[in-house]
Amino acid sequence: IVDRVAEIIGKQLKVERESRRVRPPSSEVQRLISDPALATELLGWRAQVSLRDGLSDTIAWVAANTDRYRICEYSI
Repeated sequence: IVDRVAEIIGKQLKVERESRRVRPPSSEVQRLISDPALATELLGWRAQVSLRDGLSDTIAWVAANTDRYRICEYSI
């Protein structure tokens, strides 16, 4: 995701890791992976927007609504 966002905004991004936010070693879940197959099977749901288009739309929305965010707390 970070690589895709970096590509869309045309900047290099660096992921910073905060130890207090990392799952503990004893956590039962080490990796979260999304798979919409069950939603497709049970509900007939299918994504109507590609990941790239969805990210682009989200980035554009955030850029147009920066007053809703504490942008000084984030670094790009």
